[in-house]
Amino acid sequence: MPDNTASNGVRFFEFEVFKHHTEIVNGVFTRRGGVSHAPFDSLNTSFSTGDDPESVSRNRQRIVQTLDAQSVPVYINQVHGDRTVEVDAGSWDNPFGPPAADGMVTAHPKRLLVIQVADCQSVMLYDPVKRVAANVHAGWRGSIRNIVGKCIEHMASRFGTRPKDLLAGVGPSLGPCCAEFVNFENEIPPRLHGYRTEKEGVFFDFRKMSADHMVQKGVKAANIELMDFCTKCRPDLFYSYRRDKVTGRFASAIGILN
Repeated sequence: MPDNTASNGVRFFEFEVFKHHTEIVNGVFTRRGGVSHAPFDSLNTSFSTGDDPESVSRNRQRIVQTLDAQSVPVYINQVHGDRTVEVDAGSWDNPFGPPAADGMVTAHPKRLLVIQVADCQSVMLYDPVKRVAANVHAGWRGSIRNIVGKCIEHMASRFGTRPKDLLAGVGPSLGPCCAEFVNFENEIPPRLHGYRTEKEGVFFDFRKMSADHMVQKGVKAANIELMDFCTKCRPDLFYSYRRDKVTGRFASAIGILN
């Protein structure tokens, strides 16, 4: 898991699972290297947090400049659902703004798929055979609806992806140490109660849930990489809504270069 600091001060991690595929770029960005002031310090990429819009725009520019200055960044209106949308050669430049969805998939180069999180998972997928990339926002609500599995189904039906060819990276999120759900009986279906941890209290391992959902769709376990950071436990690196409530969102991005 390479840990990088760009010349502009932006710090980000890359997935080892993608390292041999130079036709793509990927990055899980920390909160470091941006221009936003507290409590959004410093690389907040969300306009919906209350941060200064100009600062957010400058932070978003830094994300693109760090990975590939020639790519067009693509964002969606994340709504904790299970819908995946396709990103073509165009963009969301329309009066209605970006679509409401939690997954993006594209076969087009120079489109940087950006997911924003502050405890939820970002799940990157890449099919090196069909050259198709996806990025998924998987909060607990999306996870219990198996959004990652549904995105894989979308890739298979629309692009001919074989799940066994997929490479996957799961970004930092609320870890099993801190994912407490005291009202789990009303929030999480009984079929998923097996993901409770042995820790005293009611804690769930949503990372394992995502990995299992991918394996159940045919992704090889050896092709799945988990970044073992808990966002709540690492205020030095990541935003956490569970920890701070008023906070920013860090970005995870993947794109095809050529």
